[in-house]
Amino acid sequence: MAITAYSGTIPNRITGVATFSGDMDDWLSWFTPVAVLVDAAATDAATDAAAAASAAASAAASAAGSEADAWVSAASYTSGDAVYSTVDFQSYRAATTHSGETTDPSADATNWAIFTLGKTPTLTTVTVSGAALFSGATLVTELQETVASALSGTTPSVDLEDGTYFTLTTSGNTTFTFTNPAASGTVSQFTLELTAGGTHTLTWPASVDWAEGAAPDAPASGAKNLYTFMTRDGGTIWHGFLAGAAMA
Repeated sequence: MAITAYSGTIPNRITGVATFSGDMDDWLSWFTPVAVLVDAAATDAATDAAAAASAAASAAASAAGSEADAWVSAASYTSGDAVYSTVDFQSYRAATTHSGETTDPSADATNWAIFTLGKTPTLTTVTVSGAALFSGATLVTELQETVASALSGTTPSVDLEDGTYFTLTTSGNTTFTFTNPAASGTVSQFTLELTAGGTHTLTWPASVDWAEGAAPDAPASGAKNLYTFMTRDGGTIWHGFLAGAAMA
């Protein structure tokens, strides 16, 4: 509804004393619906402003999600959107659909998951599909592995989820078990550094297939042997090798 200009006489107590009451009634009759329209317009303006701000935030979030732009505080994000943190400059994907959050992704593990390999995050598992290729003859960064916790006792379990290099100093006749190799079709292998703490026998899993069909002799008391084992069928057969005897 459009607002029409007031065409009556403006009420005036000084110059229009005789007609003031009637003029005021006419003016109020015009002003009352105008006031309602003005109030409605103000409400609509506020609503439009909020919608515009939300649209701007969503647009920023959309750009961040599609091009991995900087994360925008309090914006709306859909699960899977990509951004980078201006705190640690790592890239993150939204783990949830959310809006209004003001915590940077680097400190918001509930809503964000890191998906770049940087110096800050600690990764427990990285799967590389196909062949892993390194350019040139020299690696820029040496590949390293922490030695698994030392085995102990006379019935140690070599758990491939703990690592691929194990150590043991025997304390008696020892029987080994091997656990958690990779599934069939994927190779698992490990090295065992074994020091004889005395004159002890070694009993290996029946699944170990030794060269020439017989397990090597146990090291003499105080001596150190290195053994390597590998399987490609989930541990059904382990190929065992004496890699070094009486190592210094």
